[in-house]
Amino acid sequence: MRNFRYLILSTLFLFAGSPASAQISLSMMGGANLASTELSSDDVAVPTSETVTRISLGVAANFPLTRHFGIQLGGGYSQRGSNTRFTDGDATGESLIEANYAELTALGRLAIPLYGDRFSVHLLAGPAFAYEASCDATMSTMVEDRAVSTTAACGDDLDRPAYDFGLVGGGGLEIGLTRDLGLNFGALYNYGLTDLDNADEATVQHRVLTLRAGLSYSIR
Repeated sequence: MRNFRYLILSTLFLFAGSPASAQISLSMMGGANLASTELSSDDVAVPTSETVTRISLGVAANFPLTRHFGIQLGGGYSQRGSNTRFTDGDATGESLIEANYAELTALGRLAIPLYGDRFSVHLLAGPAFAYEASCDATMSTMVEDRAVSTTAACGDDLDRPAYDFGLVGGGGLEIGLTRDLGLNFGALYNYGLTDLDNADEATVQHRVLTLRAGLSYSIR
């Protein structure tokens, strides 16, 4: 009986002394996507893709496995796209793609305390899956001072899949405001693996740098 009481008291002491960084936490984040596409082909010349700035919103749950390492499961709304410029004789133009995705991530999370539990940095890496909710393509052409612009759904003119797989890596800084509430600042880079063009002429893949900030709340 005495040993049993000692075990109970020891367990309570361990849980009472557990750090806030080892608790499950929820994060709400928002920021900007610096999005583009990488085009490559062995047979034909491909135009240059320029970066477009779009919106990123999301939530994530952090599940600690040890004091420093855990898993982050996230979901959100990710706007992507690209702006491609081209020249054909006397004609110049650009093709603007604006795609909106519902995205899920499963990332490993390594937390490194800087000053107790108040300041810490974290590194993230893992896979991402995104499903295309909508997509618009705008084609603008200039021929002899005459401008023509048309906008249509991507499915009307482009043969592209409705999903995208990618590898995500990045990190961030967390600042504790109270015992349970904190601020998050971070950056993630999504290296798309899915060919967005089902045609054989070229390979088109997403490249997205996300800059974000938000709030985190620890669940006791």
